[in-house]
Amino acid sequence: MADSLKLIGVKHIRRHKGKELQYIPPSGESDQHIVKRWWRDSKDKGVFIACTKFKVKRKGGDVVILVPSHQETQLDIAFDGNRTWKFKPASKDVPRVGIFTPDNEFIEEYVFPSVSGGRIMRVTTMDAASYPGM
Repeated sequence: MADSLKLIGVKHIRRHKGKELQYIPPSGESDQHIVKRWWRDSKDKGVFIACTKFKVKRKGGDVVILVPSHQETQLDIAFDGNRTWKFKPASKDVPRVGIFTPDNEFIEEYVFPSVSGGRIMRVTTMDAASYPGM
């Protein structure tokens, strides 16, 4: 099944159309998950970032999506139910999103125009994990 939603800020969900994308609230009092950065760049400001986390239900096995988010974040996320994603960042403060296994192994990331300088870019690495069940 397909699913789509709009993330506003760090935890507000609008126009949610399915059940595959599930917002995962962090434990404790924080509104965001603090995770180790999965990318490196010339502006390396720190190794940890604040993200909004979603569990994604798939027939072949679940995955996790991490969205570096802020109070001004606006991001449309669409998922086909397997492994195809469509993103539409409405604010430039969302640089990328990462897709991970439930054990936090990196699968792929999508880099947005604010970083890539052009279109949304899908990035994988040679040592990346595969989607479960693939």
